[in-house]
Amino acid sequence: MITLRKILTIAWKDVRRTFTDRNLMLIMLAAPLAISTIIGVTFGGVAQGAAPVTDIPVAVVNLDEGTGGTNYGNIVTGILAPLPSDETGADPLEQTGNFNLDALTDSGIEAQNFVCPQSAEVTSGGAMQTSDASLDELLEGVRVTTPEEARAGVESGLYAVAVIIPATFSADVGYTPTDQTLTPTTIEVYADPNKPIATSIVRSIVEQVAVRLSTGNVTLSSVLTPVIPPANPNPLLILSVAGSQAFAQGISCTFEGVGSPILIDQQTVEGDEFVFNPLVVIGSAQAIFFALFTANGSASGTIDERKNGTLQRMAITPTPLVAILTGKLLSTFLNVLFQLFFLMVALTLVNTLIYGRLEFIWGSNIPLVLFMLFTIALGTTGLGAITAAASRNSEQANTFGSIIAIFSAVLGGAFGFQLGGGFQYLSVVYWGSNAFNKLANGNNDVLLNALVLTLFGAVTFGIAFVIFARRLKD
Repeated sequence: MITLRKILTIAWKDVRRTFTDRNLMLIMLAAPLAISTIIGVTFGGVAQGAAPVTDIPVAVVNLDEGTGGTNYGNIVTGILAPLPSDETGADPLEQTGNFNLDALTDSGIEAQNFVCPQSAEVTSGGAMQTSDASLDELLEGVRVTTPEEARAGVESGLYAVAVIIPATFSADVGYTPTDQTLTPTTIEVYADPNKPIATSIVRSIVEQVAVRLSTGNVTLSSVLTPVIPPANPNPLLILSVAGSQAFAQGISCTFEGVGSPILIDQQTVEGDEFVFNPLVVIGSAQAIFFALFTANGSASGTIDERKNGTLQRMAITPTPLVAILTGKLLSTFLNVLFQLFFLMVALTLVNTLIYGRLEFIWGSNIPLVLFMLFTIALGTTGLGAITAAASRNSEQANTFGSIIAIFSAVLGGAFGFQLGGGFQYLSVVYWGSNAFNKLANGNNDVLLNALVLTLFGAVTFGIAFVIFARRLKD
C-alpha cells in the first residue's frame, strides 16, 4: 500500500509539472489542434457526409431519334443533365422510370397503371433516401448539340466526360410489336484520361441506366414475342396479352430504377458506410503523432534526472527502485493519455464551431472510445519509452524520437497520405487513427487495433523498464 502511494506520488508530480508548463502545452495541445483545425476548415466542404468528388462537369449529346413513341436517349439525358423544373414544368425524371403501353399500341389503357408497386411504396416511405449525397450534387450535366463540341470540351478541360448517345439507341434497345429485334449498341463515354475517378463514376452511372433499360426490354421481348407474331402485330391480340394491370405492373418493375434519383453512399472497401470528416481522419492521426513526442520527451526526462543525480537521491531513500521506475513510466503514460483525451474533446468542439452543431465525432460507443484511448496511450508510451531507454543521453533520445515519430506519422497517414503496401501496419499512428475512423463511422470492430496496440505497448514498455533499471544500477 505504501509502495503504491509512492508510485502515484511520483507519477502525479511529473504529470502536474508537465501540464503546468506553458511551452509544453503549446506543443502538446495547441500545435496538433491548430493543424487539425486548419485542415478541417480547408476541407470542410467534403466533410459531414458530402461526397469527396462533386460537380463533375459532364457534356451530354443526345442523338437518339426514338422509336415507337419512346425515346430512351431522353431518359439518359434527363438523368445526367436534368433541366430545371421551371423550364419543363415537371421533374425531368418523373416520367422516365415506368413502362408506357403507348410504346406498344394505342389501346387506350391508362399509363398510370404501369407503375411498379414496389417503387411507389419505396418512394412514399422514404426508404430510398439512404444518403445525403445525390446525383445532382455529384454531376454538373450540360446538354450539348454535337459530338464534336462535346469532345472538344473534354480536350480543352471544360468537361471531364462527354456522354454521346447514338441516333439508333432507342431502336436498338427498345421493343415494339413491329420491330421485335434487340440489337447491341454503344453509348460513347469520351473522357479526360487525367480524371480517372470522374470517368469511372460517370461510366458506372451510364452503365446502370443502360442495363436497366435493356433488362426491361429483354423481359418484354421474351414475354410478348412468343405470342405476338412479328408479321401480324394485331392490336387486339396485344391488348389481350398485355392489357391487364398485373402485366403492366410486372413489366414496369423490370424498368424500376431507370429514372429514380441515384444516391451516392461512401463506403470502405469492406462495404461499411463511410463518412469523411477531416477532423477525424487527420485530427486523430495528428493527435497520436504529437503524443509520440510527448511520450519520448517525458521518458527522456528520466535520463536528465539520472544525469542530475535526482534519481540517485531517490534511490537511497526507502523507496524501491521498481517503484521509482514504475512511477516515472506511469507519469509518461498519464501525460499521453490526458493529452489524447483533451485533443479528442477539443476536436469535437472545433467540429461544432465549423459545422454549427454539437456532435461527438468519435462515434456513439463512448466506453469503446475510452478503451481505445487507453490502448493508444499504452502503445504510444511504449514506443517513446523504449526510444528514450535505448539512447545514451536526452539529446540522442530527442533525435531518435523525432525520427521515429515522423516515420510513424508518414506510415500512419498523419500528413494526409499513406505509403500503403503493408508498411502502414508498422505504425502506431495507423492502428490508432484507423480505430478512431472506424468508431466515428459506427463500426465497432476495433478488437484487432486494440490487441496490436496493447501487445506493442506492453512489450516495449517492459523492455524500456528493464533497460532503465540496469542503467540506474550502474
